[in-house]
This record gives sequence, structure tokens and C-alpha cells, in this order.
Amino acid sequence: MKINIANIQPNPYNPNKMTEGVFKKLKLSIQKFGLLNAIVVRKKEKGYEIIDGEWRWRACKELNFTEIPCNVIEATDEEVKQIIFASTIRGKHDAYESQEVLRDFVDTTNGDTLKACNLDKLKLERKTKYMNFDKAKRMQKGKKRLKEEQIGLPNTEDYKCILAIPLNNKDYNSVLNRLQKINKDLGKALLQILEGVV
Repeated sequence: MKINIANIQPNPYNPNKMTEGVFKKLKLSIQKFGLLNAIVVRKKEKGYEIIDGEWRWRACKELNFTEIPCNVIEATDEEVKQIIFASTIRGKHDAYESQEVLRDFVDTTNGDTLKACNLDKLKLERKTKYMNFDKAKRMQKGKKRLKEEQIGLPNTEDYKCILAIPLNNKDYNSVLNRLQKINKDLGKALLQILEGVV
């Protein structure tokens, strides 16, 4: 059901914070694609109170929406607090399975649309750089084997195409050990270093 945005208020429990940059991306996304997920609200004496979707509601207000789609549910204060955390459970894109789609984005999508999709052209180019390498597939298989067998260190050969540095096996193992200390997902560890997070 659509509800007048002026009749909706945030709840006092929401701990979610959003940086200005991320909020700007959210507004671009809503501007480009519309509000893809309805706001979850509960009826109050005067109007409605947000249970999930406060930042989407704020973005819609700034974009001058007059009404927005909402799911109205019944919930106690205690249930609202629980739902706030339950609503943060999300799936995650598999880096390898999404490479083909991401490669298309690099070639065909303009900068504004990429921002509306929360994507960055340079990061996409890095993520898709090795998508046609057979060794990248070997690396994926190596990671799956690691999970299945729960062994400690990955096969050095599986990662040489990513590191692309002429090192002996002992040095590769040392590099991989250090990367695993940053993040068990070695691809993420490399990205964290490239992005200056570590």
C-alpha cells in the first residue's frame, strides 16, 4: 500500500548510520530505478512508524516523493528492535559468478548508472581483469577445495595468476600467509590492500 510520506516517522531505536557518500548513492539508485523495496512500517496513534527503511524514506523525502510503497505490519516495541537487526541479513554476490555481468557493466554502462548500482568503474575493471584466464577458474576450484577439505594453505599454483609476481614457492607461501591474516578470502585481502583499507 502507498502511504503519504508526511504521515511516516522514524522509530527511536534505529542504530543504522549512513555516510553522506553512501546516502548520495542511495538517492541516485532510487532516482534511477525507483524505490525497489517497500518501507516496513507499523500503525501508530498518529500516522505510521518505520520499522525497516529509514534511509530509503529519507532519500525519498529529499527526492520530493509524496507517497511511498509500504508494508504495514503489527509489532510491539520489542519486536521492532528485533526486526531492525533481522532485516540486515543479506546475501552476497559471488565474485566469480558475477564477473560476466560486471564485465558488461564496464563496457556498456555510464558513470551515473554505475553509481546508482553502487559500483565503481575502476574497481570493476580490477575485479574482471582475469575473468578469461583458465587459471582464474583453477583458483576458484582451489578455493572450493579448501573449504571442502578444510586444509590450511591454498595451492600456490592457484594464485600465481592473481599475484602475477615472479617469486619462488616459499615466498609465495609467505605472501599467502600474510594475506590470510588480513582476510581468509585472499581476493578480498588483495582488494583491501589495493583500496588502502589495510
